[in-house]
Amino acid sequence: MAERFETTKFALQVVQTLGIVLAVASLHVSYKSFKAEHEWKRRQFTAELLGNFNANIKEHRSVLIQAFPGLGDADTGIQPSKEECRKIIKAKKGQYIINGGLDTFEVRDHLVGMFNYFEHVAYSYEAKLGNQPDIEASMSNVILRWHNFFSNCIQEVYSEFGGDVWPPLTRVVGTWKLHQGDHVIDVPATDD
Repeated sequence: MAERFETTKFALQVVQTLGIVLAVASLHVSYKSFKAEHEWKRRQFTAELLGNFNANIKEHRSVLIQAFPGLGDADTGIQPSKEECRKIIKAKKGQYIINGGLDTFEVRDHLVGMFNYFEHVAYSYEAKLGNQPDIEASMSNVILRWHNFFSNCIQEVYSEFGGDVWPPLTRVVGTWKLHQGDHVIDVPATDD
């Protein structure tokens, strides 16, 4: 009887140990599955962010290149002066007309809209919502070029609103400048 009891006890211990091993294995498989799904969602988010980039900036880009033709030419582009930026950022509707017959109020709207979108990209990068190397490789040159070109206007926005209004963008631009220096490429031409 004692021998049978020991055999049963041993069998129960084996079953209990197998149960623990199976539970750990199940947790491991669940973790790997969760991690794979998370990475897939990040890659999908990155693809959507990259795929929508041109569509989201097209209208702003078109108006801003009309207002500042040099923006489209990295070699000859002359950035807006501090005084031009002051007029744009403080503009009231119909107050000033600049290059291409554009109202400075409209230009300001597109400039702020463009940088608001860039902030969305920067936040997505910073929060690791997407794949950082892909976002940086695909978007950093354009964003750095525009950020550099409009640096006087950005400073005027900061002055007008009492500080940095695009903190994620400021941090990410700083990171990208460390990675790539100040090398930027031409802003892609509009389809118009």
